[in-house]
Amino acid sequence: MIYHTDGFEVRPLLSGEEVADLRAVITDQLDQMAHALLKPYAETAPDAGLEDRIEQIAQRDPSIAGLLGDAIATDAQHHPVARRIAENLTLRAAAQSVIGIPVTAQTFRFRYSSSALSRKRQGWHSDVARMDGGACSRTKCAIWIPLTDAGMQTGGLEIARGRWDAPLEHDAVPGAFVIPATALEKIEKMQPAVPAGHGLFIDRLTPHRALENKSGKTRWSFVVWMQE
Repeated sequence: MIYHTDGFEVRPLLSGEEVADLRAVITDQLDQMAHALLKPYAETAPDAGLEDRIEQIAQRDPSIAGLLGDAIATDAQHHPVARRIAENLTLRAAAQSVIGIPVTAQTFRFRYSSSALSRKRQGWHSDVARMDGGACSRTKCAIWIPLTDAGMQTGGLEIARGRWDAPLEHDAVPGAFVIPATALEKIEKMQPAVPAGHGLFIDRLTPHRALENKSGKTRWSFVVWMQE
């Protein structure tokens, strides 16, 4: 299996209906948050599609665009539809099939990559940065599920191919831990194309980062971290 040698694998995962349900969660939550702002609702691109709304807001007010995107990434996982899909036994069985050990969904979040807000792009990291016995270090794999087709031009992920026995050294930067790019200079990099609803399974110690989104649209994804 590619996962056990390369540290990642792409597999079909969610149905078209489940992808549509997750997209509807984001659409509804964005609208509720836009209504709660003091900024006039008419200035939050209410008629734009899901992939265009953040981009259009960012043209006039990048701070509000980032606020709305970050609110989805911070809070929308509490929606019952998100929980139902993340805790689906089919998803758990797929993860167990890929990594070969029993797991359960412990943490899940929505994530976004905006063409207009490239400063928010996540740098090189592994999902477990410290083997300290804490909740994070018990993570076994991440499942990254784009809600539209994702690849090199659309804010997909880049992966440092391979498996590691321990986390690479991460540097602390504001709001994150990142692996210096120099530590990965000699490692082969992969940029897998991941169709909407497919799962990109990533080993907990395999370094990865978000690619620049050059599509002019926002790429939304749903991420589930599995623990043993």
